[in-house]
Amino acid sequence: MIIIALALAALPGLTSGGTVTLPPGPHPMVEIRGKTFDPPVTINATGAVVKGLRIWDSKGIIWRGGTIHAPSGNVGHGPVAYGADIRRADTLTIDGATFTNALRGAVVADSRNLVVRNAQFKGLQSDGLDVAGSSHVLIENNRFTDFDPVKATGNKADGTWKDGDHPDAIQMWTTPTNKRVTDVVIRGNTVDGDTQGINFFGPRGDGYARVKIEDNDVRVAYPAAISLGGCDDCSVRNNRIKAAPGAKFRANVRFDESKGKACGNDMPGMPNHPAARRC
Repeated sequence: MIIIALALAALPGLTSGGTVTLPPGPHPMVEIRGKTFDPPVTINATGAVVKGLRIWDSKGIIWRGGTIHAPSGNVGHGPVAYGADIRRADTLTIDGATFTNALRGAVVADSRNLVVRNAQFKGLQSDGLDVAGSSHVLIENNRFTDFDPVKATGNKADGTWKDGDHPDAIQMWTTPTNKRVTDVVIRGNTVDGDTQGINFFGPRGDGYARVKIEDNDVRVAYPAAISLGGCDDCSVRNNRIKAAPGAKFRANVRFDESKGKACGNDMPGMPNHPAARRC
């Protein structure tokens, strides 16, 4: 067990409509809990290196730039191994940040009106961006690269098997609190490396609606390039999908039990796939 005493950075001057600038250089974890800013407050973290970002039960925050590590780095499990731990947030934008040195880059739960754009997720052991039970989400123009998952070892036949990581660049699912996820746009992102791509895995609850996954470049080492199941009025269109160099699998698209359009995707490894047909 890893036990970490978390130091928290104080952010004086957080006021509605204001801007707070973090000085360049290292900072302990930044925590914002139970705060509402209307109009939103802006936190300029350009040049800062933050050891964890925690935003719980808060509304109206714009975070710009900076590098975000997990408090424990990529060692351990749970929130201490997440770069950002976001719960029950509303009207939150993260723009231009870099997430690295973490098990998972950012984990979001039960939130609304979330924007993640122009960010880099790199040097991660497992997932890039996990978003659970959250609606009205825009994920655009981000890069997900240089994943370093722990590989499975041993043999199932002799009982020595030990499973490894199953990384996803972007993963979404429902939660008991929010059993239906709606109004999600994932566009213009680049996924490249030893990972899976953009996937709606895990509990479906009451399913998904109005999800658009469009114009992304996805080059992955595993079959699940894009997966979207149980979705109403949804689309997977105009994505460029390839297997990463040396991959043992073809990069696939799944649109199981969904209503809408999965078409117009460039899939050189599976040119006859239904999702590669012209829209």
